[in-house]
Amino acid sequence: MDATVVIPNDLPDSTDLPDNHDDWLHKIEHYLSTDKISPRIEGDARKKLALCCQQFTLVDGLIYYRAADRVLRQVARHHEFPAILAICHAGIAGGHYVGNEIPL
Repeated sequence: MDATVVIPNDLPDSTDLPDNHDDWLHKIEHYLSTDKISPRIEGDARKKLALCCQQFTLVDGLIYYRAADRVLRQVARHHEFPAILAICHAGIAGGHYVGNEIPL
């Protein structure tokens, strides 16, 4: 029997987050939405970011990661972690999952 996990719709929007230039997710989002790398990022870090961004895509303002199996997986933002973990730990598996991904 599969359990259905419902993520609440009242989670904060990414626009409610403080402007944190050190956050890798903001750098990826900026690159995907503007196709430009911030001038504050220099040298090899620019190349690394551009290469990393090839694994991500932006759909309706949400960032998705494309894994080796070509399936898009929505990237959770840091402020969403507690709600996601609470929902998963309340499920029938009690939070016991394999690997570093939570199947939602």
